[in-house]
Amino acid sequence: MNSSQYNKLLEFKPNLILYGPPGTGKTFKAKEIAEDITTNQNNEQRHTWKTITSLVLLENNGLPLNYHEISKRALEKNIINTKGSTPHETLAKIIREDIGDNGEISFFIKPEDGIYGLNLPFTFKKAAEFVLFANNKPMKINDIAKQIIKHNLVESNGEIPERTLSTEILRDKDNGDESVFIQLDNGLITLRGISNLPQSSDENNNFIRKVTFHPSYSYEDFVEGFRPNVDGGSDPYVLNAGIFKEICNEAKNDLENNYVLLIDEINRGNIPKIFGELITLIEKDKRNPENSLKLTYSKDDFFVPENLIIIGTMNTADKSLVQMDEALRRRFVFEELMPEPDLLETLNSSGKKYKDILVNINKKITEGDNIKQFRDRQIGHSYFMEEPFGDKELRLVIKYQILPLLQDYFYDDYEEIKRILGSKIIGPDNRPGKILDEGNESELIRELRLHLNNKKETTDTAKNPDEE
Repeated sequence: MNSSQYNKLLEFKPNLILYGPPGTGKTFKAKEIAEDITTNQNNEQRHTWKTITSLVLLENNGLPLNYHEISKRALEKNIINTKGSTPHETLAKIIREDIGDNGEISFFIKPEDGIYGLNLPFTFKKAAEFVLFANNKPMKINDIAKQIIKHNLVESNGEIPERTLSTEILRDKDNGDESVFIQLDNGLITLRGISNLPQSSDENNNFIRKVTFHPSYSYEDFVEGFRPNVDGGSDPYVLNAGIFKEICNEAKNDLENNYVLLIDEINRGNIPKIFGELITLIEKDKRNPENSLKLTYSKDDFFVPENLIIIGTMNTADKSLVQMDEALRRRFVFEELMPEPDLLETLNSSGKKYKDILVNINKKITEGDNIKQFRDRQIGHSYFMEEPFGDKELRLVIKYQILPLLQDYFYDDYEEIKRILGSKIIGPDNRPGKILDEGNESELIRELRLHLNNKKETTDTAKNPDEE
Protein backbone atom coordinates (compact mmCIF):
# COMPACT_ATOMS: atom_id res chain seq x y z
CA MET A 1 0.00 0.00 0.00
CA ASN A 2 1.41 3.42 -0.94
CA SER A 3 1.25 6.67 1.04
CA SER A 4 -1.87 8.02 -0.71
CA GLN A 5 -3.71 4.78 0.05
CA TYR A 6 -2.74 5.03 3.72
CA ASN A 7 -3.96 8.64 3.77
CA LYS A 8 -7.34 7.57 2.39
CA LEU A 9 -7.52 4.73 4.90
CA LEU A 10 -6.84 7.13 7.79
CA GLU A 11 -9.51 9.50 6.53
CA PHE A 12 -11.94 6.56 6.75
CA LYS A 13 -10.81 5.69 10.29
CA PRO A 14 -8.04 7.66 12.07
CA ASN A 15 -6.74 4.64 14.01
CA LEU A 16 -4.48 2.11 12.28
CA ILE A 17 -2.59 -0.98 13.42
CA LEU A 18 0.20 -2.48 11.33
CA TYR A 19 0.61 -6.16 12.20
CA GLY A 20 2.65 -9.10 11.07
CA PRO A 21 5.60 -11.38 11.85
CA PRO A 22 8.80 -9.99 13.39
CA GLY A 23 11.15 -8.11 11.10
CA THR A 24 8.60 -7.02 8.49
CA GLY A 25 9.25 -3.29 8.99
CA LYS A 26 6.15 -2.36 10.95
CA THR A 27 7.81 0.35 13.06
CA PHE A 28 9.66 1.69 10.00
CA LYS A 29 6.42 1.84 8.01
CA ALA A 30 4.52 3.49 10.87
CA LYS A 31 7.13 6.24 11.10
CA GLU A 32 7.11 6.65 7.32
CA ILE A 33 3.32 7.09 7.31
CA ALA A 34 3.49 9.59 10.19
CA GLU A 35 6.16 11.65 8.45
CA ASP A 36 4.17 11.63 5.21
CA ILE A 37 1.05 12.87 7.03
CA THR A 38 2.95 15.72 8.69
CA THR A 39 5.67 16.53 6.14
CA ASN A 40 4.30 19.73 4.59
CA GLN A 41 2.70 21.18 7.70
CA ASN A 42 3.59 24.51 9.21
CA ASN A 43 6.38 23.47 11.55
CA GLU A 44 8.50 26.61 11.27
CA GLN A 45 9.37 28.60 14.37
CA ARG A 46 6.97 26.64 16.57
CA HIS A 47 8.27 26.84 20.10
CA THR A 48 8.37 23.77 22.32
CA TRP A 49 8.41 23.92 26.12
CA LYS A 50 12.17 23.42 25.99
CA THR A 51 12.80 26.29 23.54
CA ILE A 52 10.49 28.69 25.39
CA THR A 53 12.11 27.74 28.72
CA SER A 54 15.50 28.42 27.12
CA LEU A 55 14.29 31.83 25.92
CA VAL A 56 13.02 32.75 29.40
CA LEU A 57 16.36 31.79 30.99
CA LEU A 58 18.28 33.61 28.24
CA GLU A 59 16.39 36.82 28.94
CA ASN A 60 17.11 36.32 32.64
CA ASN A 61 20.86 36.24 31.80
CA GLY A 62 20.97 32.57 32.69
CA LEU A 63 20.24 33.25 36.36
CA PRO A 64 18.22 30.49 38.10
CA LEU A 65 14.46 30.76 38.44
CA ASN A 66 11.79 28.71 40.21
CA TYR A 67 9.99 26.52 37.69
CA HIS A 68 6.66 28.21 38.53
CA GLU A 69 8.20 31.57 37.58
CA ILE A 70 9.62 30.12 34.35
CA SER A 71 6.15 28.80 33.53
CA LYS A 72 4.54 32.18 34.28
CA ARG A 73 6.98 34.07 32.04
CA ALA A 74 6.67 31.45 29.29
CA LEU A 75 2.89 31.72 29.18
CA GLU A 76 3.08 35.53 29.16
CA LYS A 77 4.99 35.33 25.88
CA ASN A 78 2.03 33.59 24.23
CA ILE A 79 4.27 31.98 21.60
CA ILE A 80 3.62 28.31 22.32
CA ASN A 81 0.56 26.63 20.81
CA THR A 82 -0.36 24.46 23.77
CA LYS A 83 -0.91 25.75 27.26
CA GLY A 84 -1.16 22.28 28.83
CA SER A 85 -2.86 21.52 32.12
CA THR A 86 0.34 21.70 34.20
CA PRO A 87 2.96 23.65 32.18
CA HIS A 88 5.26 24.17 35.20
CA GLU A 89 5.44 20.41 35.75
CA THR A 90 5.94 19.80 32.03
CA LEU A 91 8.89 22.15 31.66
CA ALA A 92 10.48 20.97 34.94
CA LYS A 93 10.27 17.38 33.69
CA ILE A 94 11.79 18.33 30.33
CA ILE A 95 14.75 20.15 31.92
CA ARG A 96 15.40 17.30 34.38
CA GLU A 97 15.40 14.79 31.52
CA ASP A 98 17.76 16.98 29.50
CA ILE A 99 20.21 17.23 32.40
CA GLY A 100 19.98 13.47 32.93
CA ASP A 101 20.43 12.65 29.22
CA ASN A 102 23.14 15.16 28.37
CA GLY A 103 25.07 15.59 31.62
CA GLU A 104 27.81 18.20 31.35
CA ILE A 105 26.84 19.22 27.79
CA SER A 106 23.29 20.13 28.88
CA PHE A 107 22.40 23.79 28.59
CA PHE A 108 20.72 23.61 32.00
CA ILE A 109 21.58 23.16 35.67
CA LYS A 110 19.43 22.47 38.72
CA PRO A 111 21.17 24.20 41.66
CA GLU A 112 18.40 23.23 44.10
CA ASP A 113 14.94 21.63 44.17
CA GLY A 114 12.52 23.44 41.87
CA ILE A 115 15.18 25.89 40.66
CA TYR A 116 16.67 25.86 37.14
CA GLY A 117 19.26 27.98 35.37
CA LEU A 118 21.88 27.87 32.62
CA ASN A 119 25.12 25.89 32.81
CA LEU A 120 27.32 29.00 32.42
CA PRO A 121 29.80 30.09 31.26
CA PHE A 122 29.39 28.67 27.75
CA THR A 123 32.06 28.48 25.09
CA PHE A 124 31.34 30.72 22.08
CA LYS A 125 30.26 27.71 20.06
CA LYS A 126 27.88 26.43 22.74
CA ALA A 127 26.58 29.96 23.36
CA ALA A 128 25.74 30.27 19.66
CA GLU A 129 23.95 26.90 19.75
CA PHE A 130 21.93 28.04 22.75
CA VAL A 131 20.97 31.43 21.29
CA LEU A 132 19.77 29.79 18.07
CA PHE A 133 17.90 27.13 20.03
CA ALA A 134 16.23 29.63 22.38
CA ASN A 135 15.18 31.99 19.58
CA ASN A 136 14.03 29.02 17.49
CA LYS A 137 14.86 30.67 14.17
CA PRO A 138 17.82 31.38 11.83
CA MET A 139 19.88 34.42 12.81
CA LYS A 140 22.78 36.50 11.51
CA ILE A 141 26.18 36.12 13.17
CA ASN A 142 26.11 39.73 14.39
CA ASP A 143 22.72 39.23 16.08
CA ILE A 144 23.87 36.00 17.72
CA ALA A 145 27.00 37.77 19.01
CA LYS A 146 24.95 40.66 20.40
CA GLN A 147 22.77 38.30 22.45
CA ILE A 148 25.79 36.38 23.71
CA ILE A 149 27.37 39.60 25.03
CA LYS A 150 24.12 41.15 26.27
CA HIS A 151 23.23 38.12 28.40
CA ASN A 152 26.77 37.36 29.62
CA LEU A 153 26.87 33.82 28.25
CA VAL A 154 30.66 33.59 27.83
CA GLU A 155 33.90 34.74 29.39
CA SER A 156 35.26 36.56 26.35
CA ASN A 157 38.88 37.16 27.46
CA GLY A 158 39.13 40.01 24.97
CA GLU A 159 37.88 37.98 22.00
CA ILE A 160 35.84 39.72 19.29
CA PRO A 161 32.52 37.83 19.29
CA GLU A 162 31.69 38.20 15.59
CA ARG A 163 35.15 37.08 14.49
CA THR A 164 35.25 34.20 16.98
CA LEU A 165 31.81 32.97 15.92
CA SER A 166 32.74 33.17 12.23
CA THR A 167 35.85 31.07 12.93
CA GLU A 168 33.86 28.50 14.96
CA ILE A 169 31.19 28.16 12.28
CA LEU A 170 33.77 27.87 9.50
CA ARG A 171 35.63 25.19 11.48
CA ASP A 172 32.33 23.41 12.19
CA LYS A 173 31.70 22.95 8.45
CA ASP A 174 34.57 20.46 8.33
CA ASN A 175 32.38 18.03 10.29
CA GLY A 176 30.09 17.55 7.28
CA ASP A 177 26.76 15.97 8.21
CA GLU A 178 27.78 15.98 11.88
CA SER A 179 28.21 19.76 11.94
CA VAL A 180 26.14 21.76 14.42
CA PHE A 181 25.49 24.81 12.27
CA ILE A 182 24.10 25.28 8.77
CA GLN A 183 24.80 28.50 6.86
CA LEU A 184 21.88 29.41 4.61
CA ASP A 185 22.15 31.15 1.24
CA ASN A 186 20.95 34.44 2.71
CA GLY A 187 23.78 34.50 5.26
CA LEU A 188 21.62 33.34 8.16
CA ILE A 189 22.84 30.62 10.52
CA THR A 190 20.59 27.84 11.80
CA LEU A 191 21.00 24.63 13.79
CA ARG A 192 21.14 21.10 12.47
CA GLY A 193 19.17 18.69 14.68
CA ILE A 194 21.57 15.99 15.95
CA SER A 195 21.11 13.52 18.76
CA ASN A 196 23.86 14.69 21.13
CA LEU A 197 22.45 18.20 21.41
CA PRO A 198 19.63 19.16 23.75
CA GLN A 199 17.37 19.43 20.72
CA SER A 200 16.80 16.62 18.24
CA SER A 201 15.33 16.12 14.80
CA ASP A 202 12.39 14.21 16.30
CA GLU A 203 11.65 17.08 18.64
CA ASN A 204 11.77 19.53 15.75
CA ASN A 205 8.87 17.59 14.27
CA ASN A 206 6.38 18.71 16.88
CA PHE A 207 3.58 16.70 15.32
CA ILE A 208 4.77 13.15 16.09
CA ARG A 209 5.02 11.43 19.49
CA LYS A 210 6.19 7.87 20.18
CA VAL A 211 5.49 5.43 22.98
CA THR A 212 6.03 1.69 23.50
CA PHE A 213 3.48 -0.33 25.43
CA HIS A 214 4.58 -3.05 27.85
CA PRO A 215 2.79 -5.19 30.46
CA SER A 216 3.39 -2.69 33.29
CA TYR A 217 2.34 0.40 31.30
CA SER A 218 -0.73 2.04 32.83
CA TYR A 219 -3.41 4.73 32.55
CA GLU A 220 -1.27 6.86 34.88
CA ASP A 221 1.59 6.70 32.37
CA PHE A 222 -0.57 7.21 29.28
CA VAL A 223 -3.28 9.67 30.34
CA GLU A 224 -2.59 11.22 33.75
CA GLY A 225 -1.54 10.20 37.22
CA PHE A 226 0.09 11.31 40.44
CA ARG A 227 3.87 11.12 40.67
CA PRO A 228 6.35 12.00 43.45
CA ASN A 229 7.15 15.71 43.53
CA VAL A 230 10.91 15.73 42.89
CA ASP A 231 11.07 19.54 42.82
CA GLY A 232 10.16 20.12 46.46
CA GLY A 233 7.13 21.95 47.76
CA SER A 234 4.43 21.15 50.25
CA ASP A 235 2.72 18.46 48.13
CA PRO A 236 4.54 15.12 48.10
CA TYR A 237 2.76 14.14 44.85
CA VAL A 238 1.83 16.10 41.75
CA LEU A 239 -0.56 15.32 38.90
CA ASN A 240 1.35 14.68 35.66
CA ALA A 241 -0.13 14.56 32.19
CA GLY A 242 0.77 11.44 30.17
CA ILE A 243 1.78 11.40 26.53
CA PHE A 244 -1.79 10.83 25.29
CA LYS A 245 -3.23 13.78 27.20
CA GLU A 246 -0.31 15.98 26.15
CA ILE A 247 -0.63 15.28 22.42
CA CYS A 248 -4.42 15.62 22.53
CA ASN A 249 -4.07 19.06 24.16
CA GLU A 250 -1.49 20.11 21.58
CA ALA A 251 -3.68 18.94 18.70
CA LYS A 252 -6.72 20.79 20.11
CA ASN A 253 -4.72 24.03 20.14
CA ASP A 254 -3.45 23.57 16.58
CA LEU A 255 -6.38 22.36 14.50
CA GLU A 256 -4.69 23.40 11.23
CA ASN A 257 -2.21 20.54 11.50
CA ASN A 258 -2.39 16.78 11.96
CA TYR A 259 -0.72 15.11 14.94
CA VAL A 260 0.35 11.46 15.08
CA LEU A 261 0.78 9.20 18.11
CA LEU A 262 2.88 6.11 17.33
CA ILE A 263 2.28 3.19 19.71
CA ASP A 264 4.87 0.47 19.26
CA GLU A 265 4.05 -3.04 20.57
CA ILE A 266 0.44 -2.00 21.17
CA ASN A 267 -0.60 -5.61 21.82
CA ARG A 268 1.84 -5.96 24.74
CA GLY A 269 -0.12 -3.48 26.84
CA ASN A 270 -3.24 -4.07 28.90
CA ILE A 271 -5.58 -1.97 26.75
CA PRO A 272 -8.49 -1.59 29.22
CA LYS A 273 -5.99 -0.61 31.91
CA ILE A 274 -4.13 1.89 29.71
CA PHE A 275 -7.00 3.64 27.92
CA GLY A 276 -9.52 3.34 30.71
CA GLU A 277 -12.71 5.28 30.03
CA LEU A 278 -11.13 6.99 27.01
CA ILE A 279 -11.20 3.96 24.70
CA THR A 280 -14.57 5.06 23.35
CA LEU A 281 -13.35 8.58 22.60
CA ILE A 282 -10.88 7.54 19.90
CA GLU A 283 -13.75 6.50 17.59
CA LYS A 284 -14.10 8.86 14.62
CA ASP A 285 -17.68 9.90 15.42
CA LYS A 286 -16.88 10.55 19.11
CA ARG A 287 -14.08 13.04 18.49
CA ASN A 288 -15.76 16.26 19.56
CA PRO A 289 -16.43 18.26 22.77
CA GLU A 290 -20.01 16.98 22.92
CA ASN A 291 -18.68 13.51 23.80
CA SER A 292 -16.27 14.72 26.49
CA LEU A 293 -15.68 12.54 29.54
CA LYS A 294 -14.27 13.56 32.91
CA LEU A 295 -10.78 12.27 33.57
CA THR A 296 -10.29 10.00 36.55
CA TYR A 297 -7.87 12.15 38.55
CA SER A 298 -8.11 15.78 37.41
CA LYS A 299 -11.84 15.61 36.66
CA ASP A 300 -11.11 17.72 33.55
CA ASP A 301 -13.50 17.43 30.63
CA PHE A 302 -11.57 15.58 27.94
CA PHE A 303 -12.11 14.62 24.30
CA VAL A 304 -9.90 13.39 21.46
CA PRO A 305 -9.57 15.91 18.60
CA GLU A 306 -10.23 15.00 14.97
CA ASN A 307 -6.68 15.90 13.89
CA LEU A 308 -5.00 13.21 16.01
CA ILE A 309 -3.99 10.04 14.14
CA ILE A 310 -3.12 6.92 16.16
CA ILE A 311 -0.85 4.33 14.51
CA GLY A 312 0.02 1.16 16.41
CA THR A 313 2.26 -1.80 15.59
CA MET A 314 1.89 -5.35 16.78
CA ASN A 315 4.00 -8.45 16.37
CA THR A 316 1.75 -11.41 15.63
CA ALA A 317 4.41 -13.79 16.91
CA ASP A 318 3.57 -12.41 20.37
CA LYS A 319 -0.21 -12.31 20.09
CA SER A 320 -2.66 -12.95 17.27
CA LEU A 321 -5.55 -10.67 16.34
CA VAL A 322 -7.92 -13.23 17.82
CA GLN A 323 -6.40 -12.64 21.26
CA MET A 324 -6.56 -8.86 20.96
CA ASP A 325 -8.83 -6.73 23.12
CA GLU A 326 -12.27 -6.61 21.47
CA ALA A 327 -12.78 -2.90 22.12
CA LEU A 328 -9.50 -2.05 20.42
CA ARG A 329 -10.25 -4.22 17.40
CA ARG A 330 -13.53 -2.40 16.80
CA ARG A 331 -11.87 1.00 16.80
CA PHE A 332 -8.89 0.34 14.51
CA VAL A 333 -8.35 -0.63 10.91
CA PHE A 334 -5.65 -3.24 10.34
CA GLU A 335 -3.00 -3.63 7.66
CA GLU A 336 -0.89 -6.80 7.52
CA LEU A 337 2.80 -6.49 6.68
CA MET A 338 4.41 -9.77 5.60
CA PRO A 339 8.02 -10.61 4.64
CA GLU A 340 9.11 -8.99 1.36
CA PRO A 341 12.15 -11.01 0.23
CA ASP A 342 12.29 -9.16 -3.10
CA LEU A 343 13.56 -6.09 -1.23
CA LEU A 344 16.81 -7.94 -0.49
CA GLU A 345 17.73 -7.92 -4.18
CA THR A 346 18.05 -4.13 -3.98
CA LEU A 347 20.78 -4.34 -1.31
CA ASN A 348 23.81 -5.41 -3.35
CA SER A 349 24.97 -7.96 -5.90
CA SER A 350 24.58 -10.75 -3.30
CA GLY A 351 20.99 -9.80 -2.50
CA LYS A 352 19.47 -12.67 -4.48
CA LYS A 353 21.47 -15.16 -2.41
CA TYR A 354 20.01 -13.78 0.84
CA LYS A 355 16.55 -13.58 -0.70
CA ASP A 356 16.67 -17.30 -1.56
CA ILE A 357 17.77 -18.16 1.98
CA LEU A 358 14.95 -16.12 3.53
CA VAL A 359 12.30 -17.50 1.16
CA ASN A 360 13.30 -21.07 1.87
CA ILE A 361 13.57 -20.61 5.66
CA ASN A 362 9.98 -19.37 5.63
CA LYS A 363 8.90 -22.26 3.42
CA LYS A 364 10.42 -24.66 5.95
CA ILE A 365 8.66 -22.90 8.84
CA THR A 366 5.24 -23.08 7.22
CA GLU A 367 5.40 -26.29 5.20
CA GLY A 368 3.07 -29.21 5.83
CA ASP A 369 0.74 -28.97 8.80
CA ASN A 370 2.45 -25.81 10.08
CA ILE A 371 1.16 -23.44 7.41
CA LYS A 372 -1.80 -22.13 9.45
CA GLN A 373 -0.12 -22.26 12.82
CA PHE A 374 3.12 -20.60 11.77
CA ARG A 375 2.09 -18.20 9.01
CA ASP A 376 2.43 -15.36 11.54
CA ARG A 377 5.79 -16.68 12.74
CA GLN A 378 7.81 -16.29 9.61
CA ILE A 379 11.09 -14.36 9.48
CA GLY A 380 10.90 -10.78 8.20
CA HIS A 381 13.16 -9.24 5.59
CA SER A 382 14.50 -6.51 7.90
CA TYR A 383 16.79 -9.03 9.63
CA PHE A 384 18.74 -9.13 6.35
CA MET A 385 18.76 -5.37 5.67
CA GLU A 386 21.30 -3.99 8.12
CA GLU A 387 23.86 -1.70 6.49
CA PRO A 388 26.26 -3.09 5.51
CA PHE A 389 25.02 -6.67 5.11
CA GLY A 390 27.21 -9.54 3.92
CA ASP A 391 28.05 -13.15 4.72
CA LYS A 392 29.57 -12.21 8.08
CA GLU A 393 26.37 -10.41 9.12
CA LEU A 394 24.28 -13.35 7.88
CA ARG A 395 26.12 -15.71 10.23
CA LEU A 396 25.48 -13.37 13.18
CA VAL A 397 21.80 -12.94 12.25
CA ILE A 398 21.28 -16.71 12.00
CA LYS A 399 23.03 -17.43 15.30
CA TYR A 400 21.83 -14.57 17.48
CA GLN A 401 18.43 -13.62 16.05
CA ILE A 402 16.83 -16.28 13.87
CA LEU A 403 17.90 -19.30 15.95
CA PRO A 404 16.51 -17.82 19.21
CA LEU A 405 13.26 -16.98 17.36
CA LEU A 406 12.91 -20.56 16.18
CA GLN A 407 13.65 -21.84 19.69
CA ASP A 408 10.76 -19.73 20.91
CA TYR A 409 8.42 -20.65 18.03
CA PHE A 410 8.96 -24.40 18.45
CA TYR A 411 9.33 -24.45 22.24
CA ASP A 412 12.93 -25.73 22.04
CA ASP A 413 11.92 -28.66 19.84
CA TYR A 414 15.33 -29.08 18.21
CA GLU A 415 14.15 -31.72 15.76
CA GLU A 416 11.89 -29.05 14.24
CA ILE A 417 14.70 -26.48 14.28
CA LYS A 418 17.02 -28.96 12.57
CA ARG A 419 14.32 -29.62 9.99
CA ILE A 420 14.31 -25.90 9.17
CA LEU A 421 18.00 -24.95 9.36
CA GLY A 422 19.70 -28.30 8.91
CA SER A 423 21.59 -30.71 11.13
CA LYS A 424 24.94 -29.00 10.52
CA ILE A 425 23.63 -25.64 11.74
CA ILE A 426 22.36 -27.28 14.94
CA GLY A 427 24.89 -29.64 16.48
CA PRO A 428 24.20 -33.06 18.06
CA ASP A 429 24.08 -31.47 21.54
CA ASN A 430 21.27 -29.12 20.41
CA ARG A 431 23.62 -26.18 20.49
CA PRO A 432 24.75 -24.00 17.57
CA GLY A 433 26.99 -26.16 15.41
CA LYS A 434 30.65 -25.44 14.76
CA ILE A 435 29.69 -24.00 11.41
CA LEU A 436 28.04 -21.09 13.26
CA ASP A 437 30.74 -20.68 15.89
CA GLU A 438 33.86 -20.85 13.77
CA GLY A 439 32.92 -18.05 11.43
CA ASN A 440 33.35 -19.92 8.13
CA GLU A 441 30.76 -17.90 6.24
CA SER A 442 31.15 -19.57 2.84
CA GLU A 443 30.65 -23.05 4.35
CA LEU A 444 27.61 -21.81 6.28
CA ILE A 445 26.01 -20.41 3.14
CA ARG A 446 26.72 -23.60 1.19
CA GLU A 447 25.12 -25.79 3.87
CA LEU A 448 22.14 -23.47 4.26
CA ARG A 449 21.43 -23.38 0.54
CA LEU A 450 21.88 -27.12 0.09
CA HIS A 451 19.56 -27.92 2.99
CA LEU A 452 16.96 -25.24 2.26
CA ASN A 453 16.75 -26.28 -1.39
CA ASN A 454 16.54 -29.95 -0.38
CA LYS A 455 19.65 -30.78 -2.40
CA LYS A 456 22.36 -33.28 -1.74
CA GLU A 457 25.94 -32.12 -1.99
CA THR A 458 27.51 -32.75 -5.37
CA THR A 459 30.82 -31.77 -6.87
CA ASP A 460 29.13 -29.00 -8.81
CA THR A 461 27.19 -27.49 -5.90
CA ALA A 462 30.17 -27.72 -3.60
CA LYS A 463 32.30 -25.57 -5.88
CA ASN A 464 30.61 -22.25 -5.39
CA PRO A 465 27.22 -21.72 -3.75
CA ASP A 466 26.86 -18.31 -5.46
CA GLU A 467 26.72 -19.84 -8.93
CA GLU A 468 23.14 -21.03 -8.55
